[in-house]
Amino acid sequence: MPTLLAIDDSPEILTYLQFLFQESAIQVVTAGDGDAGLRAFALARPDVVFLDVSLPDISGIDLLKQFREKDQWVPIVIMTGHSNPELVINAMQIGAFDFVKKPLRPAEIVRLVQKALQQSQNGLVSETPAGEESSGGLLGRSFCMDEVYKSIGRIAASDEIVLLLGESGTGKEMAARTIWQRSQRAHLPFVTVNCAALAETLLESELFGHEKGAFTGASKKRAGFFEQCDNGTLFLDEIGDMPLATQAKLLRVLQEQLFFRVGGEKCIRTNVRILAATNRDLPALQLSGEFRQDLYYRLNTCSIRMPPLRERIDDIPILAHHFLRQSNTKYRKLVNGFTREAMQRLENYSWPGNVRELQRTIVHAVLNTSGHLLAETALPFELQNPGAQGNTQDAYSNEDLSRFIRDRLRNDDWRLYQNTINLVEKQLLREVMAFSKNNQSIAAKRLGVSRPTLRKKLHLHGIL
Repeated sequence: MPTLLAIDDSPEILTYLQFLFQESAIQVVTAGDGDAGLRAFALARPDVVFLDVSLPDISGIDLLKQFREKDQWVPIVIMTGHSNPELVINAMQIGAFDFVKKPLRPAEIVRLVQKALQQSQNGLVSETPAGEESSGGLLGRSFCMDEVYKSIGRIAASDEIVLLLGESGTGKEMAARTIWQRSQRAHLPFVTVNCAALAETLLESELFGHEKGAFTGASKKRAGFFEQCDNGTLFLDEIGDMPLATQAKLLRVLQEQLFFRVGGEKCIRTNVRILAATNRDLPALQLSGEFRQDLYYRLNTCSIRMPPLRERIDDIPILAHHFLRQSNTKYRKLVNGFTREAMQRLENYSWPGNVRELQRTIVHAVLNTSGHLLAETALPFELQNPGAQGNTQDAYSNEDLSRFIRDRLRNDDWRLYQNTINLVEKQLLREVMAFSKNNQSIAAKRLGVSRPTLRKKLHLHGIL
């Protein structure tokens, strides 16, 4: 039989809680002060605690801290007749499950107890999956990740060009950094250039530098990344979006280690190791004339395919716990694990945005979690409603949206407006990017936003 421990100096409150659950399968144990509450906590081993914030012998917040030292998992609901923002924030940061104002309302109390008992009975999946290992930031021990590690081990120490292939969000930049960290150039610079984020003239200037007066605004000579990164490693991300004119200049650098600054006449020699990545189909881009065949062959000397998250389901618990710890540190939270249902939802989802989407999901859920367990109710809508996660045009129908809003209202979502906007915005971005064939310039025009704004939103939703 589940046990509810109620600690309050008001006999009327304690009697009321006993009366409220007298016909249910819940045993109510009461205590009138902090000292009695501590003894009852040790003896009854309750499944949920209702704790008054003002006790005659100790502050409820101080007692909450003591309970947390003894048990990190039991849900503790704080009761008070006079709340203030500082008190609420402090209690939630320490690890309170929820906060309720007096006078107590029967429906609210019953709902809170049911919700707390569900979390308490679900328990943890695991605190940290055994055998978690990290290779330069890459995580996972699935078969396909073992193949990635083997490839990195074979080629890291060489100076060969490496082409990293895979969908957005699979960890291509992390793999590039791992190669650099294991190379003979690890003590020298590592510079990342996003080829899709810069206009053609600006990209050339960033890569090769420019002479004074080479173009409007070039008020002084500037060294590009090939000069700044000499003897180091240059990571060209989204190389499939590089303009053709820049591709021709890059090919010369790869073949001869020579280049000219924009507007310059002096030939400059460089010694840079190139790592490149793309989520696009380079052979298809060759056929359409958008990518040079000779550059593709030069880049594809050594290639590594980063597997999508749906092919490495066994790694989801490892990654989820890793992102949970990161989120706890960043946002000063004390969420120590997942309910079984929450982990099942994570493992059953298809993850179109891959590891980046998982990271954003854990951040979202941590910020929406009260207490020490991350429950499925804290997850985004598409994970709570697996049938609505597809990429079809009507993935979020009016009925789905209405159900989402009703579910959030029942769960006291105080960020309902923003969560609903995020839901619709994410689907909008996916549809527009698919229609635009992942061309961000076209997508930005269709949406009526600037390209930097689009990129920011794509990263926010784990689409890019």
